[in-house]
Amino acid sequence: MDSTEDLVVEELRAAHRKIEAVRGSGECPDGLVTATVDGRGELLALDLDPRIYREHDTRALGARILAAVGEANADARRQVAAVADLIRPR
Repeated sequence: MDSTEDLVVEELRAAHRKIEAVRGSGECPDGLVTATVDGRGELLALDLDPRIYREHDTRALGARILAAVGEANADARRQVAAVADLIRPR
């Protein structure tokens, strides 16, 4: 490989490492559910505030979880897009 190809390969490897390190986080509007996802959008953690157990509405809980995971995925996508912007041809 010539030096230009080596540079491109190294930039791609660095970008891959950065994307692997991405951790997106989000919470539902009332803050009772917090989610963390990786750069691929896979759920890594789901934290429930103990106050959530005072309410016995499973639909509301589901909506809170979906909202938190959605926010976490949006955060991760923003971070991945920022990495992608660094390696796009200028």
